[in-house]
Amino acid sequence: MGGIPLQKGACSAYLENPTTTLEGGRIVIRSHLRGRFGAAFGKDCIGVGVAAWTVVSGIPRARDSVVRLDDIRIDDVGDPNARLLLNAGLVPTLPGVFELDVLQSVRAMLQGTNSQIQADVQALTIESVLVSANQLAIRFDFRLVGR
Repeated sequence: MGGIPLQKGACSAYLENPTTTLEGGRIVIRSHLRGRFGAAFGKDCIGVGVAAWTVVSGIPRARDSVVRLDDIRIDDVGDPNARLLLNAGLVPTLPGVFELDVLQSVRAMLQGTNSQIQADVQALTIESVLVSANQLAIRFDFRLVGR
């Protein structure tokens, strides 16, 4: 199986072909959920296989220097069994799957500038995260030290 892993191991789940849109202050993710759910028995999974199209959404919120999804809800699932599995254990894994590390992104951006000055971001605070007009806007403040 391939895609974005939600659960790894003998019993695994993936989001395949994800597409993301911004609607009503939420990040909406439509994807194909594929997995095997049950109990791991050695390297095998004793359980049921599931494949269904799903739509989940969440509100982007800042935690330290990372933007993650919060208030995650299942908006649509093509299979009632898949809805049960999402509710039972996969929804809690979604915030870690979809995240943006703003501090890491700023550091990577500064490394790619080919500047003569060596710059280091020593502190970063996210002031706000807003979804509007089909854009994700992150306002942040950081301290930069150059050498």
